[in-house]
Amino acid sequence: MDNVFDSRIVVLLIRIALIFAAGYIVISVVGLILGRRWLSELGPFKASEPIERLEKGAEALETNLAEAVKTIEDLEERLVDSDSALASARSDIGDLLDHIDTMEAEKEGK
Repeated sequence: MDNVFDSRIVVLLIRIALIFAAGYIVISVVGLILGRRWLSELGPFKASEPIERLEKGAEALETNLAEAVKTIEDLEERLVDSDSALASARSDIGDLLDHIDTMEAEKEGK
């Protein structure tokens, strides 16, 4: 058995094999981490369940946010309509007051 490791070629091939094995392990771990599959279960603990709950909670919050944005847009439209109606009403009141003043002036002038 000692004679096998005396050859420089065998030692070189073993070193190359160890380098490739280490590279494969590193690349696999990085791939699992990026795919969110690294350590998803550790004994009785499962990381996937809390992540699913968080994702569902995030989806619910996004839905609520979309509804709130729609409500805000509707309220903004109603506010613009109310502002234009108020401006029209003020203009009408101003016209009525001018008409009343004209009528009073004519009444006093007679």
